[in-house]
Amino acid sequence: MVSGGGGEASRMFGRRQERDSLSPLQTGSVEGGSQYKKPRSQRRMVSGGGGGHLCFHCFWVLKSVPLALKGAGEKGKQSNTKPKMHSFGYRANALLTFSLTILALICAMASLSDNLNSPSPTATVQILNVNRFQKKSTGDDEVGLTLDISADLQSLFTWNTKQVFVFLAAEYSTPKNSLNQVSLWDGIIPAKEDAKFSIKTKNKYRFIDQGSNLRGRDFNMTLHWHVMPKTGKMFADKLVLPGFRLPESYR
Repeated sequence: MVSGGGGEASRMFGRRQERDSLSPLQTGSVEGGSQYKKPRSQRRMVSGGGGGHLCFHCFWVLKSVPLALKGAGEKGKQSNTKPKMHSFGYRANALLTFSLTILALICAMASLSDNLNSPSPTATVQILNVNRFQKKSTGDDEVGLTLDISADLQSLFTWNTKQVFVFLAAEYSTPKNSLNQVSLWDGIIPAKEDAKFSIKTKNKYRFIDQGSNLRGRDFNMTLHWHVMPKTGKMFADKLVLPGFRLPESYR
């Protein structure tokens, strides 16, 4: 009982000392006829609840200031950053594309300009001699000729012409085939200066018919040419020279 009472007295004495240590504002005491009040800033510092609120407010301010400074710095960097120039690869690609476009346009114009050309080639062919006319052991007719070929093909050339391929063919019809074509001579004309020529030559390729159809046969000498341009499509034409006839008998 004694020890219990002593403990209660000790707790009451401690509470009194704690109350005496509080400030006049906290105890509500009156001094000099009026209640004493501290400034608002001091009251926040003294009160326990105000101190916690102030600490949280300071923490939020200190945390937000660096973020604000960082955002302002990045915005300043973005405003001061100059736009980058195009890279070397981008410029090379643009230059190549432009060059190829111009080249394609020039090629198209060059090809279309060939349609404005109106060629007027001329040619004459003469058979100077029938060297041989025989029937082979296989039963086919064969003829050997000496030819005089003259031609003026200069009008076929334009500034877009690379070369002209020309060949002379004997063309005739038989009961079995409506058209028989045998090439006798050919050549390549590389320049306009060489397009006017006159040559005497034997048939470069054999004049052979599969059968016995050449005796007394009428045929045409046809000069064919193929114009090969530097750019654009190749075109071909021919000049037919009629009025040729082979002997009635073998020689």
